Order: sequence, then C-alpha cells, then structure tokens
Amino acid sequence: RQPFVKQAPPVLINSSSVASLFLFIDPAKTFTGYKQVSYCRTMSNSSVRSCAPTYAMSPNSDLFVKVATFHKTKIEQYVMSVIKVSDQYASTGSITYAGFNLVGRPTHFPNMGDFSDTYLMSRYGNWWEQMPSAAEEFGLKNVPDNLRPCDSFVLCRFENSVYPLQLKVYETLSGGAVQKVWMRTAMHVWALLWDRAVDVFEYINSIDPALPNPFTINLRQLHEPVEILMVELNYRDLDYHAGIDGIMLKGGTDFPVYIPTNFSPPNTQQSKQHKDRNQIMQQNNLSTTIDQLPEELLFGVFQHLDLMSLARAAQVCHKFQRVAEDSRLYFVLNLRPYWMMTSPKFYHWASKRASLCRKLNVSWNPDGEDLLTIKLIQLLKTCCKTLTHLRLGCNAAVTGHLLEMVMQNSPQLQELSIDGCWAVDISPDSGGMLTNLVRLNMTGNDWLNTPMLLEIVANNPHLEHLNINFCNNLALQQLFELLGSNNRQLISLNAVKAGKLTSEALCYLVACTKLQEIDIGWTFQELNWQTDHLCSLLIACPGIRKLFLSATRDLQDSDLFTIAGACSKIEQLSLVGCNNISASGIQHVLEHCKKLKLLDISHCQSVEHEHVLAWQNIYATEIKHIEPTHDIDG
Repeated sequence: RQPFVKQAPPVLINSSSVASLFLFIDPAKTFTGYKQVSYCRTMSNSSVRSCAPTYAMSPNSDLFVKVATFHKTKIEQYVMSVIKVSDQYASTGSITYAGFNLVGRPTHFPNMGDFSDTYLMSRYGNWWEQMPSAAEEFGLKNVPDNLRPCDSFVLCRFENSVYPLQLKVYETLSGGAVQKVWMRTAMHVWALLWDRAVDVFEYINSIDPALPNPFTINLRQLHEPVEILMVELNYRDLDYHAGIDGIMLKGGTDFPVYIPTNFSPPNTQQSKQHKDRNQIMQQNNLSTTIDQLPEELLFGVFQHLDLMSLARAAQVCHKFQRVAEDSRLYFVLNLRPYWMMTSPKFYHWASKRASLCRKLNVSWNPDGEDLLTIKLIQLLKTCCKTLTHLRLGCNAAVTGHLLEMVMQNSPQLQELSIDGCWAVDISPDSGGMLTNLVRLNMTGNDWLNTPMLLEIVANNPHLEHLNINFCNNLALQQLFELLGSNNRQLISLNAVKAGKLTSEALCYLVACTKLQEIDIGWTFQELNWQTDHLCSLLIACPGIRKLFLSATRDLQDSDLFTIAGACSKIEQLSLVGCNNISASGIQHVLEHCKKLKLLDISHCQSVEHEHVLAWQNIYATEIKHIEPTHDIDG
C-alpha cells in the first residue's frame, strides 16, 4: 500500500483571497498562509515583500502541519552563523561572552558554570528596572498579551534547510530564558513554532542522572523547510546571567509524508452558536448599531484598540476608516511587538498615520533590505519634527543616512535609543543638531566614535541618562571630563566595557552631584588606582543607589570602607572579579549599607561559600556568588 502524500493546495485567486493578503492578521484567527505563499511564488521578490503575510502564530494556520507525519531522513545540526543578538555581555567584535560562541557544537555542556567562551546575557532579574536609567516601555497599553515583547533575541542561521521537528538549547548557567521560537520561511513568513506561554515541554531523563539535560522542545511542524531561527529570551525572571553553549535543530530533509486521519463530523455545537448569533443580530437590527455612533464616540472606542484591530476596523466602512486613520490615535506608536510583521507595507501604513506621533519605537527588525530602509526613512520624515522619543534598537534597516536625517531634523527629541544597530557609516559631526536630549542609549555600537559622542554630549547640557555599554574603545577620560564640566544634571552613567579608565577620571564626575547610578565595570586599567579618587566621587554624590565596579582588579578593602561610609542610599553593588578585597571588607559593607538589596561578589577569590551562607542568614541583601567553574570530568 502506497503512503498517502499530501500535495500542495491549488492556487485560488478571488476577491476574498486577495483581500486576505492585507498585512495585519489576527493571531487568534486562522491564518491561511500556505495558500497565500503558493500564490506569492509566482511573483517577484519585491512583490512578495510588499503583499505577502509576514507571520503565522495560530496553530490553526495553514502554514502548520495538522496531521501526523514522518520523514525518511532526519538530521541534527548546530548553528552555522549568528546574524544578530540584541543583548550580550560583550563588546562588538569581542569573543568573550559573545553571541558568536553559539556557533557549532557545545564545548562545555553538560558542564555547568560561567564560561567565557559561551553566550552570556548582560542582565538578569528585574534589578535594572528599579534604577533611574530604566526607560519605560511606552505604547503597550492595548497590545495583546501574546504579542508582548520579550527582553532580547538571538537570530541565527543553520547550514541546511529542514522541516523543523525539535530544538535543543544547551544552557550552562541560569536556565529558563527561552520564551518563543520562530523560524522564517523562504517567503519571508515568520512562523511561531513554540511559545512558553501556551506550549508544553517534556522533561527528558538523562542517561546519566548526574548530568543535566539540554532544554528540549518539540516544534510545530511546517509545510516548508527553514534555516533561519529567531529565539526570543527573557532575563527578567532569572536569578543570574543566562549562559548558552549551543543550539541544535533537528529536522527532516525530505518532504514530509502525511498520514491520513479519520474524517471528523461537523461541529454541531459551533453550528448552534452560529444560529444563536444570527438570532441576536436580527434582534439588534431594531436598535442602534456601532456604525451609527457619532465619530467622536467611535474615536473613544478606537482609543482602546491595538494596531491590528485599528487596521481591520479601517476596512469595515468609510466612516470607520476615517476614524481609524485619525493621527490622534497614533501619538504613541510602538511597532516593536509587531516585529514579525515588518515589511515595506507595514512602514508605509504607519507613515500614513504618524504625522502627530510623539513617541515612536521601531526596534527589532532583522531584515535590512533597501526598500525597508526607504520606507522607514519615509516614516521618520513624517513625524521627526514632532518626535520627543525615538527608539531604533536592533533595526537592520537603520543606515547612516537615516541617522543623519533624524539628528538634523528632530529638534524636540528628548530620548534617542540606537542600541545594537548593525554597522552604520555616519560622519562624526552628525549629532550637532540635537540639543534637547535627556536620555541617550548607544549600547553595543562599534561604529560610535569618540568625536561624535563628545559632540552629542556637548550639545545636550541637560542630559540625565547616558548608556554606552559595550561600545568599543571610546576615550572615556575625555568623556568624563566633558560630563563633569558640561552635564551636571547627569543621573545615570553606564559604560561597561566601553573603553579604558584610570581612577583619576572619577574626579571629573565630582561636579555631577545628582548621580544615582554608575556602572563602569571592566574599564579600569590595573595601574595607578587610588582610593582617594573613588572617595571624592562618592562623597560628592551622596545619592548613589547603584555602583558597579566589576573587574576593578586593584580595588582594596579601603575602597569598601569608603563605600560603606559614603553610600548610605546604595541599593545595588557589583564587585565581580575584584580579587583584592577580603571577606571582612565585604561584611563591613553589609553591616553599614542598610538599604543594600543586591550584592554580586562572583569570582572574588577570597570569598568562600561558607562566608556567603553566613551572610545570607544575617542580612536581607540578595547575594550573588558564582564560584570558579570546575568541569564534571575534573
């Protein structure tokens, strides 16, 4: 008996199928993506990007297989290349803790611990949200729960296109970060293959009970092979930095063989519900319907709709269209939750409504094609004169020309976030037109140079929050000197792995008396450290709530005594890798800093596990202590 093989559905083109090609699809409804993809195969690539649906979330989508299948040939493969990570505990170009370490087979698993040649996320828990530098995520009020953005993502590619079956994530530190798994088809459709909020994963017993298991999940099966993977991650619920040693994808290489299932009878319950709904509609014909409401009332209703619902409402009738396209509904526009829908048509749709936009977030776009950049520039030109907040993080469509246009035409801009953008070619004097910035986030941009940064800082004397974490080789001495003379309203300064410092540079910040948050880990040279310099800064800034001095190798107990005496309001303190401090110095801090909530003393060689256990029984402070890693095999 020959096995039943399902053929691709025929191409059907009619008015309803053409209308369904509209960009916005309800994730709770059936997405007829497979038929649309078949139709789009007859088009050019540019046509596909402009009209094809861009995502599939519902398990009922025609893109997903709904019957049992099997593949004659299955392979297991590891990441071939990492296209982008939105968050890593590494500067661009560095190998230590970088996303690059996800390439290939895991090198340490099943050994558990903090390995420098694995991928490590830069944050954990919600500690960062408690600090002044935390920027509120605007525009999420009406966003459906299933589209709420995660904290970060990993975008990678596998060598062979396969029909996905299973994914294994080799976690070596603080597991549980994986939230959603997406893969992109050849027709640029993002398919949600696993969601922690709705899908289950089975715990698989290891052959050796003493060894940990990789995080293993079975994926929703697709009718099409894929090779590009997007993993959404959360660090807000983790106890410590998440470490990942590798990712393995299992899939079939041949077209799936479909096993027929028994025909299911019609759903009589659904038919009854349909009749009841018709009766209710007939009864309501005698009363006022929503389309008869005045436009002012409709506007009040539409204020509670998300972007997808507004787009659908605009197709109901001309009256709904006028109200749904009212620019007053788009004062705040956050496109990040809809990253999987990104297309030229999406940006064009937004540009028609954003003329009054004040706050705009277009972060998280993994596609860098030219047409997307053109449409993004069109969107920004529409609203740049009115913008006060702009976020462009990890958007592959961002170019130097786009940034120059924004910086030269956004006079009211108060917040600019360009974290983690791809390589950008921009002239050093492009930031001269920005003069009202209060918050600047340039995290993880190796294209950011010192002259450009100094110009932006100099032209914005009211700057309160500056984040240049993981930027390469900035002249921090010059920056600190400028901040002390020009930006005395500064509240938070984050410069992890952004360059090299001497303790003398801290004296420049003495004039910034409003400082509450300082993170300058991994920046100090191991020579000429003087406790007096740190003491001068802390005495001048009595409101310090967060102080991160990770890998300050020359830090001494005398510095801890200074912290204990001057920082009565400190809540978070990181001394990771400070090997010249002792347990007595740490205890002195715990005794005198009554408001201390978080203390990270990982990799401090003089601190024993017994010390930590004793402190945890005495003090309310949450103490993090990751000891040096030892392989299971010795």
